Amino acid sequence: MSTLRLTLWGTPEQVADGVARIDAFCGEAGLAGPVRFRLQVCLAEALNNIVEHGDREGGAGPIGVACRLGTRCLTLRISDAATSLAALPGAELPDLGAESGRGWPILHRWTDGIGYRRRAGVNRLYLTLRRDAA
Repeated sequence: MSTLRLTLWGTPEQVADGVARIDAFCGEAGLAGPVRFRLQVCLAEALNNIVEHGDREGGAGPIGVACRLGTRCLTLRISDAATSLAALPGAELPDLGAESGRGWPILHRWTDGIGYRRRAGVNRLYLTLRRDAA
């Protein structure tokens, strides 16, 4: 099992850099293309939600990302000190004309598991993807 840990600042440039670095790490470990694509989209959605909706005092703070590659699945742990979620958003897609609101439905559909908890002022979002999923 191997793990890559990153600390990103909440900017669009850092989100793009973090997604690229996690993707390269997974590619070097032999992760298949379709799973890597799902990983890229899900990671970008989760990070962008923190950047856009985190309501941090004093601007964007650090976001921790850990990608753990096991033999059967990979797990992302995304940590931040933004406002906590009252509840994990659902999987329902918004109306077709809506300008936003598709991120969480994508996460629900394209991951094999989602977990969330807040402890000691830190949010932790866990996303699991099976390595053999197409």
